[in-house]
Amino acid sequence: MSWYWIGLALLVPTAAGFAIALPFWWSRYTTFGNVIGSGAIFVGTLLAIGREFMALRAMRADCVLRNVPCHIAPDDFTRYAIYAGIGFAEVFLLFTVSIWVDEAIRRRGRAKAWR
Repeated sequence: MSWYWIGLALLVPTAAGFAIALPFWWSRYTTFGNVIGSGAIFVGTLLAIGREFMALRAMRADCVLRNVPCHIAPDDFTRYAIYAGIGFAEVFLLFTVSIWVDEAIRRRGRAKAWR
């Protein structure tokens, strides 16, 4: 596992999800923005898991070519679960921020006396 790829999985899908969802949030289509932003995060998570799969496949092929036993730690499921957990946390963050943005837009429409 590389911290570089974990950091990339934390930053890139989150930034893409927020960049895609924000215009919809400001147009008062919060739900649609959340769905589209979550979709972008989902695609980023799948790409990170796919990259990890290919890296593990290459490591195992290298072990076979060198005719040595492969002891890869952590196992495959744990690696995929780390990226899936990151994606889940990113979607949770997207929905939480969308609630704050929606509330701010709603409050802006009220008179100052009622805020």
